[in-house]
Amino acid sequence: MMVKAVKLFGFLVVLLFASTVIVCAQDAASGQSEKPKPDFPAIEEVVKDADKLEGFLTLYKKKETLYAEIPSSMMEKPFLISISLARGIAQGYLVAGMTLQESIYYFKLADKKIFLAEKNVRHIAKSGDPIDSAVKQGFQDSIIAAFAIRGKSGGNCLIDLGDFLFTDYVEIGARLGASLDRNRSTWGKIKAFPENVEIEVDTTFSGRQSGDIRTVPDARALPITMHYSFSKIPQTGYKPRMADNRIGFFLTAIKDYSKKGSQEPFVRYINRWNLQKADPNAELSPPKKPIIFYIEKSVPYEYRPIVQAGILEWNKAFEKAGYLNAIEVRIQDENAEWDAEDVRYNTVRWMTGEAGYAIGPSRTNPETGEIYDADILVDSGWLNYFELQYETLVTERDHLLKNPIALSADDASAWETFIRQLRTRTPESKERFDLHATHLCEYAKGLREQMAIAALAAAVQDASPSKKGLPQEFIRQGLKNLITHEVGHTLGLRHNFKSSAMIPLKDLFNKEKAEQNGMIGSVMDYDLVTIAPPGEEQGYYYSPTLGAWDYLAIEYGYKEASPEELKKVAARTSSPPYLYGTDGDVNGIDPLTNTRDMSDDPLAFAQLRVKVITELWKDLANKVTDEGEGYEKVRTAFVYTLSDLQRCLFHASRFVGGFYLNRDQKGDPNESPALEIVPASKQREALNFVCEHALTDTIYQFDPDLLARMAPNLWDHWGSSGSRKDAPIHLYVLSGQLDILGQLYSYSTLERIQNGALYVKGGDDVFTLDEIYRTTTNAIWSELKTDVQNKEWNNQKPFISSYRRDLQRYHLKFFLLPDLLQDPSSSMYVPQDMRSIAWVTLTELKNNIQKLLENVGFSNVKLDPLSEAHLMESKLFIEKALDAAFTIRSY
Repeated sequence: MMVKAVKLFGFLVVLLFASTVIVCAQDAASGQSEKPKPDFPAIEEVVKDADKLEGFLTLYKKKETLYAEIPSSMMEKPFLISISLARGIAQGYLVAGMTLQESIYYFKLADKKIFLAEKNVRHIAKSGDPIDSAVKQGFQDSIIAAFAIRGKSGGNCLIDLGDFLFTDYVEIGARLGASLDRNRSTWGKIKAFPENVEIEVDTTFSGRQSGDIRTVPDARALPITMHYSFSKIPQTGYKPRMADNRIGFFLTAIKDYSKKGSQEPFVRYINRWNLQKADPNAELSPPKKPIIFYIEKSVPYEYRPIVQAGILEWNKAFEKAGYLNAIEVRIQDENAEWDAEDVRYNTVRWMTGEAGYAIGPSRTNPETGEIYDADILVDSGWLNYFELQYETLVTERDHLLKNPIALSADDASAWETFIRQLRTRTPESKERFDLHATHLCEYAKGLREQMAIAALAAAVQDASPSKKGLPQEFIRQGLKNLITHEVGHTLGLRHNFKSSAMIPLKDLFNKEKAEQNGMIGSVMDYDLVTIAPPGEEQGYYYSPTLGAWDYLAIEYGYKEASPEELKKVAARTSSPPYLYGTDGDVNGIDPLTNTRDMSDDPLAFAQLRVKVITELWKDLANKVTDEGEGYEKVRTAFVYTLSDLQRCLFHASRFVGGFYLNRDQKGDPNESPALEIVPASKQREALNFVCEHALTDTIYQFDPDLLARMAPNLWDHWGSSGSRKDAPIHLYVLSGQLDILGQLYSYSTLERIQNGALYVKGGDDVFTLDEIYRTTTNAIWSELKTDVQNKEWNNQKPFISSYRRDLQRYHLKFFLLPDLLQDPSSSMYVPQDMRSIAWVTLTELKNNIQKLLENVGFSNVKLDPLSEAHLMESKLFIEKALDAAFTIRSY
């Protein structure tokens, strides 16, 4: 038994050992087969059966998904993204080719996500400087998108680009009152190249109420194709060039906190191309890499030679700076497959729309100012100069302060708001371009109006051409000038709205002088079509070449020179004939900085323009209308010419209370003070000119036959709404007069007049506040000085014309009375002397009205009913205001 027990025990031990071995073996086998599950599938598995595109980014297109493979070596490495419109809605500025956003970005791995961050390039410090860490802590980058990791192999990550590209990052929807509809959006063209990838997204914006967008079948579904360029930052050895505010270039401004002991932390670079001589030692050398513009196949054949001439015009300036053939022009092949949005190509594109615009946007490195791409967009609408009806003309005006004709005659509240805006407008408060509209240029819009005036001039000078179109020479001159202007923007140049004052008036109609020096000091100005007055020989209609300022600007921006030499170039701006004033100076204190003015004597030019326009008004209907046509174009032509005349008169009004703004620096040759007050004699001359021509009704005695032929637009369908049947003539006239009064009586003008006395040395002539009140009041109410004895007036021949009664009412209601009853809660500074002067002016005005009415009563003279009622009402207004003055506001 003992033996059996021992055997049994041994058997159990062996069995237990065997079982243990088996279990352990099973556990070991189980441990080898169950490996940890990866966090992400392999990239190869996700993109199986996808179309692969290799380039700057490796892309995979799989049905409606577009993947991008981001290598680990690319993490936190900066690159460029540029966002533009490949196709828009041909309305407003949502047009093909418009650049919407450009900056430096980078990818950043964050656990199971990848961030797309926009680099903060505005605040910097040198690496290694202790303040660098403070800058990085204080000024962070912006995370603009987050991508889920869809696959991973090694260190490379796969993301779905739709997570970013199917969002409304540039906020188009906010401006449209709509939102991007992902379900109705899809991928467009996708191309990959070694240094860039180009991706189009066909989006649909929905949710908008249908109505005011007529370029698409249904405004509730707006199709917009976005174009995204992802590209390497060019490594060209580019050397940034410091900016100088005496020379007008677009800027790249950076705040450098490493600058020690400097009161100015900003570093400002001009935006320019990386142009380098092939032979640095040659006085004149071709560039290593020229700037090449492609004329896109969309440009009509007949205009291509003109466009080419406009582009190549700039080579004249580059030759002066040492470059031979710096710019080249090529024609896009009809079968070319590349797109104009591709950052490798600079293009001139022709659009079909209604805006009549042209722009020259460029793309720059936001850290250095280097321009690496540019595209010029020209909308053909500027050639359709007579196709605009009145409503289209007035509603496209940028805002009321630019052209009050845009006001509705039936909207009283709009008029009151408009006049208050006139009085409170300042250079600082005027409308600014928004973040995404920094490349806007309105030259072509004005050119459309000027082409209409040129067509009228052609009809006057030569009765043989058909009135349906302009002679080709008009179009050639205007288009070449337009292209040269926009190419200037792509070279980095800003507007120069003071350059017209560089050209003597006597040279304006001299063809030989114009060919040598141009008709404006810079093609970056907005010029007028130049029409010789009756009896004078006609010269060029548009400036045929570059101006002196253009040569100087290109020399500063592109000549290979030391910083010391460049300072000498900039210092030459203090000497004639160089003058410079840009967008921020328009509507400011300097009366020489205007859009669409001409010559060094704006007052004399305005007098010539009065002669030209009044001559064009003679037999206007026959000049613009052919046999068998209706008279719809007559109203458009009339509004264009009247607007042109009123603009010139407005420019004259800006001398009152004006200062010449100079950009000279200490030590410049012929250095002038920063602010020079316009001499009192010149201010009086301008004020008297305005009173004589703008604040009377002399030039507004229109032929009744002309008014009777201002036919309305009688078509009523999409794209052509029926217009007001009668032309609001009083509105046309009054709006221009109020624009001028608003300038003369604006609080900033009156404050400058008050301050002006401080700029005048003892004993010198001074222009004062009481002069502007007295002179304008005497001009506007000149009838009160009339001898009423032995004269008769009636409704056909009124004592005070209807134009004058309108002007007098608004002068009293919106200018004199508010100055008397000043609102003490107003946040804007108002010279307090205005109240005293308004009191005296109104008292004298009341006495003069009362005296005239008494003279009428004592004699056998009767005024016409409307004039008499107007005077009685005005007298009552003044009396009530004078009585209330001390009640409303005490000293």
